[in-house]
Amino acid sequence: MEISYVRKATKGDWSCISNVSRRSGYSDYINEIGEKYLDMGETIVYDKEGIHGFLKSQLMPDNSVYLSGLRVDPESRRQGIGEMLTNSMISESRMKGVTRARILVEPSNVASLSLAHKMRFKDIEQFHFYLGSIDTGGFKEFGEWPERVVDLGFEYSLPVTDFPATLLKSGHNLVSVSNTIPVWDNHAYTIMGKGPFIFEEGESLISVPEEFMSDSLKNLKPVEGFETAILLEKAIV
Repeated sequence: MEISYVRKATKGDWSCISNVSRRSGYSDYINEIGEKYLDMGETIVYDKEGIHGFLKSQLMPDNSVYLSGLRVDPESRRQGIGEMLTNSMISESRMKGVTRARILVEPSNVASLSLAHKMRFKDIEQFHFYLGSIDTGGFKEFGEWPERVVDLGFEYSLPVTDFPATLLKSGHNLVSVSNTIPVWDNHAYTIMGKGPFIFEEGESLISVPEEFMSDSLKNLKPVEGFETAILLEKAIV
């Protein structure tokens, strides 16, 4: 019988998780958050005489699971650890009745994109991240939120009653206003392509598709080091 080296992480694993994250070569937001990273969602590790990789999952309001922070120690790569962690989390989520899994990958991360496509994740959105604010003067109530995946603090979900939204319109611009989930000390907001977007006045984090940039958004500045990312989804029923 094959032995599984995948298990749930505990607080005692933090120093090893921190070290793997630091060595992985990605932007180390995980260590910026610190040990409280383990308080959000559920983290699993690949532990074979030491922790060689980890992955986080967070359940979303639309009965999906968002997978993030996949890290494998450089000395342990090309052993299928990333795929084992992802499959393990998908299997566990499926047993909970979850129907879809989503991940976010930067276009420059060829290895992660290749793994995602190998595991039959499909590209569904591309987000462009900016800092700044927009002027919402002159917008009037227009209608209901369309069926588009939205950014809830770098966690991604379809609109549901847990975060109702109102569509506003001014000229050809559609604005979708919604309650959102905080991202640590900031908030994340999304400007959706071909119409609706979510906003927050003041210095807030906003994601904007390039084709939707206009004079009303010219004060937005790309988030340095994380300008754009692809959202991928896989049905797991």
